[in-house]
Amino acid sequence: MKGILVPETATYIGLIELVRSAIGIRGPAKTIVMRYGVEPEMPLVRIQCDADVKFYLQLKKNDVHVLSKFPITIDVLDESATEAKPPEVRESNHIDVQRSREGGQSDEAMQHVDDSNMIILPPPPHIPSPTIGLDLHTESGIEKLHQGEFGVSFNYLRAWRGKEAALISLRGDDAESYNVLLAWAEMVKRKNHASDIHIEIDSGNCLQYFYMCLAASKHGWPYYRPVIVVNGSVLNAKFGGMLLAACGHDANSSIFPLAFGIVPSESNESWKWFFEKLRDSIGTRESLSFVADRHKGIEYAANLVYPDAVFSICVQHLAANLKTSEHHRHMESIRSPNPDMHQYLVQADPTKWSRAYFNGRRYTIMKTNITESLNSVDRKARLMLVGFLVEWLRELLQRWFVERREEALKITSKLAPKADKLIRTNFSLGLTVTLRPTDQFEYAVTNNAD
Repeated sequence: MKGILVPETATYIGLIELVRSAIGIRGPAKTIVMRYGVEPEMPLVRIQCDADVKFYLQLKKNDVHVLSKFPITIDVLDESATEAKPPEVRESNHIDVQRSREGGQSDEAMQHVDDSNMIILPPPPHIPSPTIGLDLHTESGIEKLHQGEFGVSFNYLRAWRGKEAALISLRGDDAESYNVLLAWAEMVKRKNHASDIHIEIDSGNCLQYFYMCLAASKHGWPYYRPVIVVNGSVLNAKFGGMLLAACGHDANSSIFPLAFGIVPSESNESWKWFFEKLRDSIGTRESLSFVADRHKGIEYAANLVYPDAVFSICVQHLAANLKTSEHHRHMESIRSPNPDMHQYLVQADPTKWSRAYFNGRRYTIMKTNITESLNSVDRKARLMLVGFLVEWLRELLQRWFVERREEALKITSKLAPKADKLIRTNFSLGLTVTLRPTDQFEYAVTNNAD
């Protein structure tokens, strides 16, 4: 195990040579690819030039963790290897780099760890307090940071330009990220044969539609409730667009992602294309139901592509379980104080939001909160470039499916944990009531506590 200290004036070539020396690579026949992670769930950022090295060292300067938050991942490639070569031909190492003001190395500054290529060094100086609580992702936050820490004032436009330059250095160019989609899709299909990836390009050679349904989602779908919740959320990267999602519930009432799509907008044509690809991936099922918001494009596409399925809308603020008589009673109670609200609910078509009149089965899934929960998970991801976004989604699903498989292997009952807990709770409550038959199939229930 070796340690390295990097001078503040280090160049890209200089850092390459330091890394070569640290991990024992000799000769020019090997190519060193350096990348680092900003957050655990985000794709790695590649270091390719002097500007990238300076930006990375600035991150290290502000790193207050005893164990560095930004270790470098080193890929060692043969000169003859191409970028499209499968990942398994690479040799990977992890190196944690520490800044050095003098550019020298000190035995006291290094700690050695057995059998590892990770270098752990003392933490850098504490980040100044003026940065605490500022949103450094906004132009105004950048202005406040420089004014408070360096006493430098500049206008909004300069802050915007600086942010754009930093983002390009950190993540790459927004437009260039679209170029990796075809290679990424080919790699996913090669490694995960049953997965469906579809990409459509418009006449201007720009991305029109993107669709992804992984093999694990396709294989698991027949065993879950026949209710699909669909939703669209805005992508906040430079070129915008919408991220479409189709999800369900597994036996433990957890989110079960089925498919994702990237489209320019939530138009009728976009939703129609998404539903067609979804049908090609998972087919249809008896008593299939869709739950969505009141966007007209969703209902149009669902009825067109799945004519035998039942479409319903989310009931965010309405009762989830009303019998027919209760439905009429509550509707009448609304009519007198608020006739406009009563008229709105009637026009909304009770078959779309009331379980008393719904023609299909919703299995207590009355709202789109499962896709909204997914939106909260991928909120940061929707700021990513599209190439990073699709890989982040793939990694998220992979992690979820692995974790749930491990949890399922530990289950000893015939029911999922939440269902088992509900039955046991209701059984305990049932011990406190008395049943008296009123006819062959009905009973009068009396609470003994009363």
